[in-house]
Amino acid sequence: MQINQPARTIPESISKRRGHIISALHYRSCGNRKAMQAALNLARCEKLNQLYFLGECPF
Repeated sequence: MQINQPARTIPESISKRRGHIISALHYRSCGNRKAMQAALNLARCEKLNQLYFLGECPF
């Protein structure tokens, strides 16, 4: 299991999110549902990271 470090820039976060989604699609085609859900959860966390912690202030 690899350690997931949060992205520090928006482009890095976007590429990490795409990578997680591609991994989820691979796991789906292999029939590994637990790994697919884990990859989708990581992609969701990257989206939240983009929304709340990277970029301009939301308020």
